[in-house]
Amino acid sequence: MQDDVVVEGSESKMSGDWIRVADALEIKIGGAIVARHEGHQIAVFRLGESDFRAVDNLCPHEGYPLVQGYVKECVLTCACTRFG
Repeated sequence: MQDDVVVEGSESKMSGDWIRVADALEIKIGGAIVARHEGHQIAVFRLGESDFRAVDNLCPHEGYPLVQGYVKECVLTCACTRFG
C-alpha cells in the first residue's frame, strides 16, 4: 500500500489544509524533493523510514534553494551559504 507524504499549509502562505506532496517511496532516506503548491516551493526531506520534514525551499539568508542543502542532527544547512 502506498503511503502519502503530506504537509500542512500555514494560514499566511497556503490554504491551512494538509496537501499531498509525494508518495513516500518517491523520496529515498536521506533524500529530498521540491513540491509545488499554489506558487510556493516546499523542500521535503526524508530523514528516516517515516520521518519527513518540510520547509519553504528558499534560504531566509540569501534565497538559495534549501533542497540542495543537507540535514545533520535535525539542522538544515543551506549548501550555498552554509547558513543553518
